[in-house]
Amino acid sequence: DALVVVFEEPKRDQPSLLIGKLRDLVTLVVIGFVLIVAVAVSGLVRGFSQDVLDWVGLGSELSWLLWVLSLVFGLAANAVLFFALFKLLAAPPTPTRSLWSGALLGAVGFEALKQVSGFLLSATKGQPAFQVFGITLILLVWINYSSRVGLYAASWAHTTRAARALRVPDPPARVQGPRVPSLAGVSEDRVAARPTWVTPFVAGGAAALALVAVLRKRER
Repeated sequence: DALVVVFEEPKRDQPSLLIGKLRDLVTLVVIGFVLIVAVAVSGLVRGFSQDVLDWVGLGSELSWLLWVLSLVFGLAANAVLFFALFKLLAAPPTPTRSLWSGALLGAVGFEALKQVSGFLLSATKGQPAFQVFGITLILLVWINYSSRVGLYAASWAHTTRAARALRVPDPPARVQGPRVPSLAGVSEDRVAARPTWVTPFVAGGAAALALVAVLRKRER
């Protein structure tokens, strides 16, 4: 659900009960297998590095090379794990290159968490009191931060330039507003409705002059 939210995927129609459970089972098996490989490769190689060097007839001075190889294999397995998580759980329409870039980022963070948790677990050896609750606490913290790394990796994949280019929204449709009346018609209407004040003014002036002339004649 969190990956679907990060990739902004619409809600899909739920399949039937049988098909949904089969799909969940296949997803669980694939992701679980990749997770086991991703966690076990670096741990096994690091734990049996000396035995592996003895089998191939090499000295312990080349143990660093085996550690580097285990780190590389661990990062590759982690990248496959996160890519499978994105594809099987969310199935976003994000470009494959963007998904792999997010998977590589998640692989680095996941490998760092594995190294830290492995160091903490090895530090608890010989402490029975701490092993009762310490291992459980370390695993819970590891699961929590691993989930966060997965979400950060998905966010990285979803916000790459190629992924954002696919989400460019279409330009909004032009809104048709009310029609503006013709200016020519408005001008003609205003001219037609303009009051003709010239004729009344001339008539009033002539009547005033005639009244003045009459009054003067009576005074004489």
